[in-house]
Amino acid sequence: MSLVCVIFRFYSLRVGAPTVEFNLIFDQMDVSTAFLYADIQEEVFVEQPPGFEVKDKEDGGDMVMKLNKSLYGLAQSPGNWFNTIDPVIVEIGFVALKSDPCVYLYDHNGAKIYLTLYVDDLLLAGNDSDAISMVKGKLQKRFKMTDLGEASLVLGMEIRRDREANTLTISQEAYCKSILERFGMSGSKPTSTPGYGSEISNIQPEDTLLDEKETRKYQGIVGSLMYIAQVLRYDIMYATGQLARPMAKPSKVHMVAAKHTLRYLAGTIDFSITYKKGGFKLATFSDSNWANNPDNGKSTSSYLTMLANAPMSFRSGLQGLTAMSTMEAELVASALAMKEAVFCSNMMTELGFGKEFAQLPVYCDNTATLHALGNRSFSSRTKHIALRFFFIRELVTEGKISIHYFPTEDNLADIGTKHFNKHRFEHLMDLINNFDVNEFTAVEYKGK
Repeated sequence: MSLVCVIFRFYSLRVGAPTVEFNLIFDQMDVSTAFLYADIQEEVFVEQPPGFEVKDKEDGGDMVMKLNKSLYGLAQSPGNWFNTIDPVIVEIGFVALKSDPCVYLYDHNGAKIYLTLYVDDLLLAGNDSDAISMVKGKLQKRFKMTDLGEASLVLGMEIRRDREANTLTISQEAYCKSILERFGMSGSKPTSTPGYGSEISNIQPEDTLLDEKETRKYQGIVGSLMYIAQVLRYDIMYATGQLARPMAKPSKVHMVAAKHTLRYLAGTIDFSITYKKGGFKLATFSDSNWANNPDNGKSTSSYLTMLANAPMSFRSGLQGLTAMSTMEAELVASALAMKEAVFCSNMMTELGFGKEFAQLPVYCDNTATLHALGNRSFSSRTKHIALRFFFIRELVTEGKISIHYFPTEDNLADIGTKHFNKHRFEHLMDLINNFDVNEFTAVEYKGK
């Protein structure tokens, strides 16, 4: 029995970069009652709905119903639906990517179409309107689907296309407003940064812990923030990660910190990411904050991958091991960043976007880490992190990754490692918003 629904990574949803770079058609479709199309693989019985009960004709006993199709709310339904639509997409002529099984490529007779599937939502980006119409027609013959035309709203993300300026902008203004309204923070005074003071310990006095009602409210706030932090809001990913740790037993100070982040959200409702033509190159930045967790001394990793002069992939999170030095923390962060860089490279290469994605630059601000990776000798001080060490060295040796030094004050990934004052936070946001991959790689830091 499969309880897994295969869904794409949010990186795959941000297809704005190739759409802008190659001036592709970018349409959206929606499947009506998707799960009901899926055959059920196991024997599943359910109680009869109230008012429609049928008794056993022989002894008058209670009876149950055997399902022939998947139902909403059934654990198997998402997986069954994917197993139903996937063969249909492949039959049309698409090939699923190895890097992401929910992203498909159609490449026939000069027509290229990129299809992204998220449960019952489909995005189609392509260079041939007739081929896209053909795909839509075949899908609509098999499923009841609504052709929504040019993509404008996907999973709470608003999409704005400016063909004259060759840009595509994604935002979550309406969704953020709904979060503020839900938790009574619509009229709150905005703050200039998302973080509340320094890192807050999960361990707080018993008399400051929230009651059950307030705990549920706190969990709702953090859950909402986590979603937008994964989809779009890299500016709050560190603050949200801090808030997520005391979910089981939050205290009053944690609630104050959560409301502080909501107040920042209130002042940045129009936050957006804009992909621009002419910057179709990948660059990944890696950083860490050593031993910053007050409860266990663990470090924080952060990476930010840029494509089309805008963030394409980003993450901030606590490291699984306790790093013994800043070099070790940076090495762990670099390994995480490089895994993501390899995924991005593989995906872009599978989509047929050329050899320029075969080797990716990764930028790190720790010279000790760069020295360790460039030195073929191996010491006892780094033996306990050998797997990460050899993983990175292998990628560099094979030419998949090139590692470069980048000064700390301008490291874009620093935004996911700690709370900042207003000046430092605005500086990092300006660097990200005004990033130009062509100027960056060609002039300032190439070869360092």
